[in-house]
Amino acid sequence: MIASIRRIAGNAASIFINTVVNRATTFVLYALIARHLGAHEFGQLSLALTLFYTFQVFAAAGLSTLITREVAKDRTKTDQYLVNGSMVVIVSSLLSITALLLFVWLMNYSLDTGAVILLMSLGLLPYALSAICEAVFQAWEMMHYIAYANMSVNIAKVGLGFLALASGYGLYGLVLLLVASHVTVLGIEWWLTLRHIARPGWKIDPRFSLEHRVERLSDDVPEVRLRSAESEMDLGARHRAADCDCPADRGRSVFSGRLGAAAPVW
Repeated sequence: MIASIRRIAGNAASIFINTVVNRATTFVLYALIARHLGAHEFGQLSLALTLFYTFQVFAAAGLSTLITREVAKDRTKTDQYLVNGSMVVIVSSLLSITALLLFVWLMNYSLDTGAVILLMSLGLLPYALSAICEAVFQAWEMMHYIAYANMSVNIAKVGLGFLALASGYGLYGLVLLLVASHVTVLGIEWWLTLRHIARPGWKIDPRFSLEHRVERLSDDVPEVRLRSAESEMDLGARHRAADCDCPADRGRSVFSGRLGAAAPVW
C-alpha cells in the first residue's frame, strides 16, 4: 500500500514539475522574443505555433490515450503498440505536414511567414513519435522519464535561445532551435524506452491502424482564431495580450490536459 502511494505521488510530482518547467521556459522564451524581435516577427512565430499546436493533434493520430490504456492492461503488448503506433504516426505526421503546406498556400501568406510556418512543421514528426514513447511511459507508470527528457531539453533551450537571439540569428535560428529540441526529446525518450522498458522486434502489423479505433480528436484540437485580414503584427499583439491572462487560469490549465502532456509544446 505504501509503495503504491509512493509510486502514484512520484508520478504525479514528475508530471507537475515537468509541466511547471515547460510553462516557465515558454514564458521566458516569449519574453526573449519580445525583447529581441519586433512585433512582426513575434506575430509570425505566434501564427506558426498556433498552426503547430493544431496540426500536432492530427500528427499524433489520437493514439496516445489508446496506447496508454491498452499497454497498461497488458504490458506484453508494449512492442506491438510501440512499433505499430510509431508507423502510424509517421504516416499521419507526413500527411499533416502536407496538409499544412496546402493550408499555407491557400491562405496566401507572405514568403517569409510561410517559410517560418513550414520550418516549424518539421517538428511534427518528432513530436508525434515522442507522444508514442510518453504514452508507453504512462502505461508503465514511469512518468519520471518524461520529466527527465523534457526538463533537461527545455532548460537547455532557454539558454541556447538567448544566445541565438543575442547573437543576431533571428527568427529562423530560433525556429530551428525549437525543431531541434523536439528531435532531442525524441532521441532521449527512445533511448530511455530501449534501455528501461522494451527493445521492440520491429514486427509491423498492417492491420493495426484498421483494427484499433483512433481516439476522438475534437477535444484536443486547440481553438484557432485566424483572421484573413489580420497582419502578423496584429496577431503578435493579440497573442501578447493573451499571454498576460490570469496566473490562476494558467495554474488550472496545468491540470486540464492529458496526464503527461507537455503544454504548450515548444
